[in-house]
Amino acid sequence: MVGGPQGLIAKGFCAVRLGQAVKAVPACLRRAVRKADSGEDMAREFTYTGNSQAGAEGLLLRALRVALSGLSWLGGIWLVALMTLICCDVIGRSFFNAPITGVAEIAAFSVIGIVSLQLPETILHNRLTRTDLIIAPLRRSFPMGGNLIEALFALAGLAVFAVTLVGSVEFLMKSISSDEFYGVQGVFTFPTWPVRLMLVIGITASAIAFLVQIIFRLASAAGASRAPEDTTAGHVEGDIQ
Repeated sequence: MVGGPQGLIAKGFCAVRLGQAVKAVPACLRRAVRKADSGEDMAREFTYTGNSQAGAEGLLLRALRVALSGLSWLGGIWLVALMTLICCDVIGRSFFNAPITGVAEIAAFSVIGIVSLQLPETILHNRLTRTDLIIAPLRRSFPMGGNLIEALFALAGLAVFAVTLVGSVEFLMKSISSDEFYGVQGVFTFPTWPVRLMLVIGITASAIAFLVQIIFRLASAAGASRAPEDTTAGHVEGDIQ
């Protein structure tokens, strides 16, 4: 413990720093509130609903949402089943000296299938991980330019997935014709075509989701669609409902 003048100086310095920290708390809270409010406003700005879609267009959009949601649910169920399998393997290996054969191979291919099934809905609702440092202010100050940039991004994604789809279909055909399998013969094997089929389905659905995003972004840029007046807090950026 420090005594004398040095101790007094140290205590005074600590008191000053503590006072500065206490004074900074309200400012931090105000910044957090402003950030949350701006995020909520941005969510409203980027939200679309299907209320303005009429006839066959609205029906197709709702059918697409249901289909992609079903794929996402299938991927989620697959993920839960994989987690259960891994836990059973760990328990059997640790407590009963009886591991489940092929868990590593199944997990390796399951990751591909799960991601490919859940990616299309993520793209449709514009939930891909990204930074809004530039696009959010641009959308507020220049909506047409922001929507055109979003359309270009979706177009690039569509091109990438189209090229990937061509290669994936080729690999799928080869795996079916050659009876391709994964694993070790005599120990554990399974055909690769079901996983490749899930990959083709996911890539195709992702390309369709990007196409829908392009249509909505261009329509919004042209003034054909607008953000609704009544939105809910559950909507996210670019949500097509």
